[in-house]
Amino acid sequence: HTTIFDVSADGTAAAGLAFKDCRRVYAFRWTERSGMRLLGKTSAGAARANAISGDGTTVGGWEEIPEAFGYRVGAIWKDGEEMLRVDDEPQNPFGHVGEIMGMGTGGDVAVGYGAGINNRDAYRWTATEGVVNIGRYQGQICYQDFDWETGEPIDVCVDRETLAFSVSNDGKVVTGSEPIAVNPGEH
Repeated sequence: HTTIFDVSADGTAAAGLAFKDCRRVYAFRWTERSGMRLLGKTSAGAARANAISGDGTTVGGWEEIPEAFGYRVGAIWKDGEEMLRVDDEPQNPFGHVGEIMGMGTGGDVAVGYGAGINNRDAYRWTATEGVVNIGRYQGQICYQDFDWETGEPIDVCVDRETLAFSVSNDGKVVTGSEPIAVNPGEH
């Protein structure tokens, strides 16, 4: 079973997720020339490729790291070698940033989410600057949920989160989203 998550600018390379032996999950890179190749991992955790550079040479995604309680650590694969993204100023318990979601044409700029306090900020990575936290909207999102034991409605408030999904080739424009509050007028 495989799923493609991104394709290069000319369509000659793709990247995604592949199951091996129906149990183990790997990131992969496919090219017309060499077919599908599983990308290396540092642990027995799952991995997935979310993005491939426009030129098809660099892949971005994540690997679940057992030492980080299964946290999806941002990863970049270049020339078959995996590099886990480290937050130079970690404000989270693991010292890494979360998944990479988008990548520029040359593979030297990427974006994702899972930086900052409680891993709720978007980030940009460049080959020259490393990880740069680009922040999030402040405040909380509040909504109404149900208590599964009593069936009664409860109000829930969580810190806001910003997700980065795509980036321009020069890294100056980043697109993304943020969850929207269900009942913003009530809180």
